[in-house]
Amino acid sequence: MEERSDAGTGAGESSVLDGSAHWWWALGSGAQIMWGVRLIRRGYAGDVRLMPLKAFGVASLFVGSLATSSFAIVRATGIHTVRLLY
Repeated sequence: MEERSDAGTGAGESSVLDGSAHWWWALGSGAQIMWGVRLIRRGYAGDVRLMPLKAFGVASLFVGSLATSSFAIVRATGIHTVRLLY
């Protein structure tokens, strides 16, 4: 029998910097939450006509952070595929 060694080639290994790690999603989620909270605490300053646009932007930050944190939780628990049962 021939034994194959993949040591040192990086085959099958996951790096923190390769984009597949759930840590990137968690960091992105945290950054979005902090940015949204900062914008809410700062309040509104400027033209009254742009207030709905800012409200939509802040709401988008919170929805985006919910999506990225959900994805990070799913990836962290090891769920990689969805199996449909009919």
